[in-house]
Amino acid sequence: MILLHGLAKSDRSMERLAQAVAEAGFHTVNVDYPSTDLPIEKLAGPAIAPALDRCAQWAETETTDAPRVHFVTHSMGGILVRQYLSRVKPENLGRVVMLGPPNQGSEVVDTLGSFPGFHFMFGDAGMQLSTGKMSVPNQLGAANFDVGIIAGTKSINPILSTLLPNADDGKVSVARTRLKGMHDHLEMPVTHVFMMKNNDVIAQVIHYLRHGRFQREPEESEDLSVPASVTQQEKIQFPDTATGTGDDDSSAPSGEQHQSTSVRATINGYEAIEYLINAKTGQSLAVGLRSNNAQAAYRITAPAAPRALHSGHGQQSSYSFTLPRDGTYRLMIYLLEGAASAGESAEFLLDIQLRNPG
Repeated sequence: MILLHGLAKSDRSMERLAQAVAEAGFHTVNVDYPSTDLPIEKLAGPAIAPALDRCAQWAETETTDAPRVHFVTHSMGGILVRQYLSRVKPENLGRVVMLGPPNQGSEVVDTLGSFPGFHFMFGDAGMQLSTGKMSVPNQLGAANFDVGIIAGTKSINPILSTLLPNADDGKVSVARTRLKGMHDHLEMPVTHVFMMKNNDVIAQVIHYLRHGRFQREPEESEDLSVPASVTQQEKIQFPDTATGTGDDDSSAPSGEQHQSTSVRATINGYEAIEYLINAKTGQSLAVGLRSNNAQAAYRITAPAAPRALHSGHGQQSSYSFTLPRDGTYRLMIYLLEGAASAGESAEFLLDIQLRNPG
């Protein structure tokens, strides 16, 4: 996972966040780059490409297969990621979490950019963060990757806040953190300067990296209800492998043995495919969904359970958990209401792994 600090900051500003994410099980690369020395288009490549190389070198020493590379950014760091991904998109790109990004620029730059000393303090990159149509953030377009955004609503700089409309974090208004194509957006009572050090923000970053969405109270939870009826049902058959146990055999000895398979399919409108997985108590089920439609969703139900164990959606979404009982688990793939009612379609690749305890 790659961390990128904001304008006129250093990697030290992201150390607390980097440590917490590492403790959560992610390998981290905390990048330092000269944010005020060059324009954004000249900062992005030299900052991000070497970090990706470091991630690749680390992956070569691990036993996991092609781990995904995530990004966590603060402020202008998010614009660097957008700039880089507009030209190069790694095949193993995972999720991106942006903290207080000026995705549509900032009114602060509109007002203060012409003042003496602003360019000296914030460089060419700072001058590029206006709200004008030709500014770098507004020229980069919509996100074509999995991104969640946290916007602050608290300010410690009342003077700058007078330059910003409505809710803001002291540097960027909430409205201008939004990005077309984003998967989730969360407002939190934190300031621009210190949000990356806030424990609640850090917890939300980790939750998004794991689940592809931010954590909310039940009454605020995103509606992932199933608008579709099952139009196709398939029983998952695990192939015989050296590390597996063969079709329909969930009684392999404990250890590193596991079963895995992948399924490709397409759903349209209100269609839904339900996959049946035979499993036993204590086994771990890992599900990964990749789709060309961010509104593709999955729902996992345990045997004889009235409610789903878990649901999620997005172009890249994954989840793993220990199974609570023996029986047949139901994994449904469908489109969320907005996409289903519009008659959209989704091509998807579903990765399923069943691992024995031990």
